[in-house]
Amino acid sequence: MSEKRPRTTVVGGRGFDQIVDDLASQISKIVREHQYSQKIAARLFREAWREIERGRICGENPEEYVREHLGKQIAEYVRLGVQTPTGFLEEEFINALEPLVKKTVNFFTPPAGYPILDGELTCFLVPPAEWGLSLRSLIGRFRISPTMLYDYREVLDRVSSGGKVVPGGNIVPQNPCVLIGVKGGRGLREETRAEADREREKFALSYFSAYQLALLLLLRPDFLRHGESAIALGERFPGEQYLQFTATEKGFVPTLISDPSGSSLSGVGKPYYARIIAT
Repeated sequence: MSEKRPRTTVVGGRGFDQIVDDLASQISKIVREHQYSQKIAARLFREAWREIERGRICGENPEEYVREHLGKQIAEYVRLGVQTPTGFLEEEFINALEPLVKKTVNFFTPPAGYPILDGELTCFLVPPAEWGLSLRSLIGRFRISPTMLYDYREVLDRVSSGGKVVPGGNIVPQNPCVLIGVKGGRGLREETRAEADREREKFALSYFSAYQLALLLLLRPDFLRHGESAIALGERFPGEQYLQFTATEKGFVPTLISDPSGSSLSGVGKPYYARIIAT
């Protein structure tokens, strides 16, 4: 039996901050010593990290890590019966996603196309709505009591005609895709909408669509704690409305929110991702 590779080591806050300070001091010393410009210094340390990745000195295998996490997501989709409306049998569903899994694993082969960062969901596999898994069906899965049927139907009726991609969002692929570098339910939570928009533009991030947010909460309900809310700012529905989910003790309550002002939404999660991989 092969030896289990070590997992990521968590460093305490104060210790981690001290390591960051020490590393920054060493970097600054090298930059001053060689009188590097900002462009050269940035390139130098980017290439240094690429060499560290190639050497795999962290003792981890990113390809195994990514394949394991995608495999767990696919297994959870199967457990939830996501393959049923797609028309696939279980094995067919898994096989249909394998080309995307391979492409994503290759993306993270050192040097990776995007770093695996602490605090982010590295990869989130999204079966397309075109396979039969609609936003309506996802919202229907969140109904937490018969007495709330009317409220759910009102939301379902309004989203049935579909939404429009808005600035900050992205066209949802008609094929399976993987979202990379995801900040889920609590992404940009403390920022107002205007502040979140500026950060999203600065770092070339994309907001979630309503379908992506609903699917993420189905797959990972722990992304929102009791009382927390998240809004899909990448898609707008008729009436200038956006879909928001709020976590309760028994599940998620969907609501449609009128176009929020720039000074609003502080305390509401604004899920986003950094990159997208599609077949």
